[in-house]
Amino acid sequence: MTIVSGLEGQPARVADPFSLAGRHVLVTGGARGIGYATALRMLEAGASVMVSDIDAAALDDAARRLKAAGFAVESVVADVGDLRQVWRLVERTVAALGGLDVLVNNAGTFQPTPLDALDPDLVDRLFAVNTKGLLYMSAEAAKVMPPGSAIVHVSSLGGIRPPFPGLSVYHATKGAIDSLTRDMALEWGPRGIRVNSVAPGGILTEGAGQVTGHPLFPPERLAQIMERATARPLGRMGYADDPALAAVFLASPAAGFITGQQLLVDGGYYLA
Repeated sequence: MTIVSGLEGQPARVADPFSLAGRHVLVTGGARGIGYATALRMLEAGASVMVSDIDAAALDDAARRLKAAGFAVESVVADVGDLRQVWRLVERTVAALGGLDVLVNNAGTFQPTPLDALDPDLVDRLFAVNTKGLLYMSAEAAKVMPPGSAIVHVSSLGGIRPPFPGLSVYHATKGAIDSLTRDMALEWGPRGIRVNSVAPGGILTEGAGQVTGHPLFPPERLAQIMERATARPLGRMGYADDPALAAVFLASPAAGFITGQQLLVDGGYYLA
């Protein structure tokens, strides 16, 4: 049965709104955790994918696993905190894939930053990668993206509601991302580029050791954090696949009229 709309100007109906077939995707920070899960889900949705990461060994392993699963995937080592590497990353992605339709800004660094003992070098690095890297990465990608493209930032619940103290600068970088999401949506919307963010909260990944192994978080404090985290409405911790699926949705035609939004993926943590 054919469904015909009589409304003038209405976009054509998409037969498979969750498919990314024919789309060219770049995932930064894709060697592990949320980035790897996102790259895998993008491939499963039919996209061609370039995965980048600063960790060459981890990236090689990720590419090997994706290829072993039957996917043709490209990979390149890059530090998004270095503007020159950002330029080259976009160029290499377009050359390898034939274009760039979807950018997932997942690359980031996550370190405790107690306000009473700030390390200026660490503060600079957090903003250089998490905020400035994302800003320049998006601006460079937008230059080559055709109408209908999408940018998805990986933000954090901590950008709007810190779940516990000790990550002040990391949370500040994510709050900046939330603001940039709205501005990018305003500026690039007329060019047909949608910009949204996925905001995970309480996700178990390999990066959890950066908190559990830090003296700022002794066992008794970690126990309190975990107790609160598991008391959220859905009653469990999140996993990398949870925000990855949200990123696929925001990149897909199913989200074609959504831009400038932050999608919390936290199992209700914000409400608890």
